[in-house]
Amino acid sequence: MKIQPSEYLARIHQPLKQVVNALSSEFDYVSLLATDSRGKAYSVRTRSMDIRDFMGERGLVFRAIHQGRIAEFSLNQLPDQLADALKLVSDNLNAQFEMNKKQGYSFIPVEIPSEEEWVVNEQKSYQKPFDTYGLQEKLDKLQSFVKDGSEMDPRIVNMVAAYMEVSVSKLFISTKKDLIQDYPWSQGYIMIVGKGDNGIKMAFKSASGMKGAELLDEMAENVKSAVQQLDEVLGATPIVPGEYEVI
Repeated sequence: MKIQPSEYLARIHQPLKQVVNALSSEFDYVSLLATDSRGKAYSVRTRSMDIRDFMGERGLVFRAIHQGRIAEFSLNQLPDQLADALKLVSDNLNAQFEMNKKQGYSFIPVEIPSEEEWVVNEQKSYQKPFDTYGLQEKLDKLQSFVKDGSEMDPRIVNMVAAYMEVSVSKLFISTKKDLIQDYPWSQGYIMIVGKGDNGIKMAFKSASGMKGAELLDEMAENVKSAVQQLDEVLGATPIVPGEYEVI
């Protein structure tokens, strides 16, 4: 199943193209990067749990090259009226160019990128959309990882199961390029702290990728291996000092 594209970027796509095309008659080169990412992080520990926003961002960055100099202007929201948007971006880019000239900064001339015509509109796929499970279901799964793992070894004193998910949408526009990409990204980890005869040790297992909620299934498989890793490190002894041949 393909990830849903950003409604925000879809709504402002054409106005942004118009702004970039208009600015291209004023500067030697103009490009725009627009981003809309939405994410959540879930964490369950032996004695607590939490949910928070994670890696969310939304905004626009305009970049212009003129007479060998470069300027950038970023903003969170594009004005509704095209004329207002064009004036806002143009004024701020020109202000940067003028400031650099007045202050006499030395600079290395920036070359204008050599670009080919390129149009991309791509949505990546995942096995399970992030909304396959509700907020409580995701916490319940993580809580089960902690409960099951803690019951496998009485030496475990603390355990953490964390899962993060992000829907990433990016749009890049120049006079020759029009690139849109939407993709999922998720990561998770199991961390265990145990106390044995050789002191306190820690085990860690992680999983990540351009994946959806299916990553939670991978994490379930990591619980047992993390406990086994902890058993190994708790039984490990310090290396005897000396010289060793490494091959």
